[in-house]
Amino acid sequence: MNTIKNNLILGIGSQSAGTLLLHHILDECTDIAMHPIVELHYFDTLYNVRDKKLLKDFSKTQFEYENNKFLNEYNETFFNTKHEALLKISETLATTEVENIDYIELFASFANEAEKFGEITPEYMLLKEEDIQKMSEIVGEESKIILLVRHPVERFLSALKMLLPQEMLHKNRRDFEKELLEMMMEHPVWLDVQDQFNQYEETYLRYKKYFKNVLKISYEGLKETPKESIDEIQKFLELPFDNEKAIKLSKRYFKNEDDALKVSVSIKNILEVRYAQSLKELTHSFPALYKVTKKHEKKDIQQFEKMILKKETPLSAKIENFDIENFLKINKDLESLLLDSSDEILEAYFIDSGLDEIQKGIRAFDKEYIPFDEKLYQKMFQEIKTMMRDPNSPIESGFDHFCLYGYKEIIDKKRKWCLVEEEVEENSDDTILSIHRSHRWLKYSTLHQDPFYVSLFLANLDDTKYLLSNNDVKNAINEGVFEDAEEHLIYHGIHDIEAGQRHPYRGGSLPEIVRGSLDNMYQINKQAIFLSGWLFVGEERKIQSIYLSNGTYGQNMTENISWFSRPDLDAMMGSKHKTAGFYLYVDTSLIDMDSDESYGFIVVTDDGLSRRFAIDVKEEKNRSEFSKHILSPLQVDTDLYSNLDKNIGPALQGFMLNNPLVIDKDQVIFERFGEVLDEAKVSIIVPLYGRIDFVEYQLGLFVNDSYFQKNVELIYVLDDPSLKEEFIRLVQGLYKIFEIPFSIVIYEENYGYAIANNIGVGYASTSKVLLLNSDVMPLGKGWLEEMITVYDSTEEIGALGVKLLFEDGAVQHAGMAFEKSETFGMWLNEHPGKGLPDMNREISLKEVPAVTAACLLIDKNLYDDVGGLSENYLLGDFEDSDLCLKLIEKGKKNYYLPTVSLCHLERQSQNLFTDTSWKTKVTLFNGWQHDKRWDTLISTFMGGK
Repeated sequence: MNTIKNNLILGIGSQSAGTLLLHHILDECTDIAMHPIVELHYFDTLYNVRDKKLLKDFSKTQFEYENNKFLNEYNETFFNTKHEALLKISETLATTEVENIDYIELFASFANEAEKFGEITPEYMLLKEEDIQKMSEIVGEESKIILLVRHPVERFLSALKMLLPQEMLHKNRRDFEKELLEMMMEHPVWLDVQDQFNQYEETYLRYKKYFKNVLKISYEGLKETPKESIDEIQKFLELPFDNEKAIKLSKRYFKNEDDALKVSVSIKNILEVRYAQSLKELTHSFPALYKVTKKHEKKDIQQFEKMILKKETPLSAKIENFDIENFLKINKDLESLLLDSSDEILEAYFIDSGLDEIQKGIRAFDKEYIPFDEKLYQKMFQEIKTMMRDPNSPIESGFDHFCLYGYKEIIDKKRKWCLVEEEVEENSDDTILSIHRSHRWLKYSTLHQDPFYVSLFLANLDDTKYLLSNNDVKNAINEGVFEDAEEHLIYHGIHDIEAGQRHPYRGGSLPEIVRGSLDNMYQINKQAIFLSGWLFVGEERKIQSIYLSNGTYGQNMTENISWFSRPDLDAMMGSKHKTAGFYLYVDTSLIDMDSDESYGFIVVTDDGLSRRFAIDVKEEKNRSEFSKHILSPLQVDTDLYSNLDKNIGPALQGFMLNNPLVIDKDQVIFERFGEVLDEAKVSIIVPLYGRIDFVEYQLGLFVNDSYFQKNVELIYVLDDPSLKEEFIRLVQGLYKIFEIPFSIVIYEENYGYAIANNIGVGYASTSKVLLLNSDVMPLGKGWLEEMITVYDSTEEIGALGVKLLFEDGAVQHAGMAFEKSETFGMWLNEHPGKGLPDMNREISLKEVPAVTAACLLIDKNLYDDVGGLSENYLLGDFEDSDLCLKLIEKGKKNYYLPTVSLCHLERQSQNLFTDTSWKTKVTLFNGWQHDKRWDTLISTFMGGK
């Protein structure tokens, strides 16, 4: 099959993340048929870069997956040419030796679908020159090669992050970097392969020798200047190209990009030296994107490696004004060094051993100062954190700063590196517990993640009960291993208790320990978090208190927590399940999400057990996704209002306040069909979600109303970007059929009902606006003219609504009132007469508390003056009653016009939501917000009715 030779697009370079982005750009924005097996890797398998078994195993799995998918899920229409080719290719790669496979033949099945074919893999960086020559002979020298380059240090660190085990990533920085360097030294072959992945210029020249078309494109360029980079790719390919979509793909990818591994300046310096030549070449090729690397000699690498491997710092040579004599007086076990020793020997000991012991908190410089504590030192002096983040600063830790500056300032009485015990003021609020900063306490606190966690045991320790229940501790104290029970607790006991191996006040083994999980941990803002999960403390004990800790302080959260049942746990715990699920919203100065502190959720039982759960919050920017997570534990019962009021409500409100919806006006499409009516009296705003076919039905009814055609500016707002292309095609045809002028507004995300209306009103040019749902249909002519006439003739009018009927003629809306729910304890919207036959033949305008926004007429200036529909409600509930109450608050009156009837196919769009449970909870959350804001006004208004 030589017919497709020279038609191949090969993408190489970067690690898999970058090539995956390039794959999506070519696949979704061009007519190139990208190979369906992402991990094909034909050439690197053929030339022994990869183990052949990997390709076989992958292809076999792919074949079985796609075949089962077809058999179990799809009908015959799915079995198209592309799917048939995919199965055939997978079977060939799984059953045939790679040496016997014609590469061109693999693509033969696509020959009738596209002129160009593509494949991407970073492993092509590793091919030798003779292998590239063979590749050129197979696919043709006219085939195009795209080489994706990246900053070599960042590429290395990103690749490393994917390869390292998670437990290694969670170690402290010095231990982690020591282990990292040792691993690199122990695996030189792996390191050589990483070096090859960074040899971009050499790779470029190898491919350039055997292919006529080779393009270098920058990963950072796609990130920083996507338009220019995409234009360059398009120009190189000389193919039809959706540049706009490609730019959006790039922006979306980099928005969700996982950061590279965080390492110290020293590690980066080592890598910069290692890849200095690559950086120099990239700087030459892409001067705007890559800066000239720092100049380091080879000897610098050895110094950096030695510094990390031995846990030394460049600052540990000497501390100014060090008083050796005083140091030895404080540390009596070293007095023997005073005998027949020179100052040089004493100083050598201090540098080699003493400094390390001081850093670990084992020794002190001076009797007035507590042994060194890294976290405490950083907490005391915030400017140190700033210096640590500066890549040009010599400071990488609190101890570095202490060695270089801190001790001298202590000697000069300019700085204290810890509060002494008598300076700690007692806190009158008993919900805040402060650690007693005694010499001995801080000495041992460095052994634990959370000193406050340890303090809970020590504050309430009953030595007698502890020793009676733990004979081994009593024996150890008698033998001088430990000084007292407290010392045993600090060194071993707490760990044993948490692990279920020991009880503070009970002999024998423990049937249950404190069990549980933090299932959701979300950051609301810099000082607020939301937690939900479950706790189980056994059949006999109870939870006494729950604290939130930052390691130094703990705040009692017992009264703040909301509890709920967890039926899913009943199956696991059986009848012993006495506790339940919980959720907790915390907004306190105890939390500072910009700090490096480790936060803990600490549970204390009535018989002395405790357990610390680490809090590792994550951020979520999407309103819908966040609300799904945070509302999932909410129980729809009689406690709903108090649970919303205490935790879930404030958490969701805080999230929305901290993540306001911002619409990029440059991304909004506004297009008119037909001429604008100069004499238009009203702008009709119709939001669309899910069902766009309603547009055709409405226009078919509007076209027969002469008043409508002469006086209306019609604006459709699409709040469902997934239907963008289909919607544009639809309205183009509809305008030609009905010839009614209208405009369309389209944006890139689903923002919800309120924002859709507010955006539409922003494009309105008339003095009045009518908010109209897409599923509201006129039953005749003249309805709009009557509404306008009544509105203009009514004084102090705010909003005007009409009668809305179901398809069967029953009443759906005849004005809106409010009813206090006995179940939920909040005011809910009520529609009087809803579902009853339309027997009421009222003809008089009627004042009502509110009307539905499904059909609501209002003065545009008034709408803008009260802020339009509130955007703080989720999806679409209570915005209309909220608007009407804002009008009443402003001195206006809302009216219902019974002589105008329209048909409302209620909630046809919203019924597209499959998760009705979540939608119910969203409605109740919106009701709670509405009630919190308007309880007083509603009570006054409804009390007078």
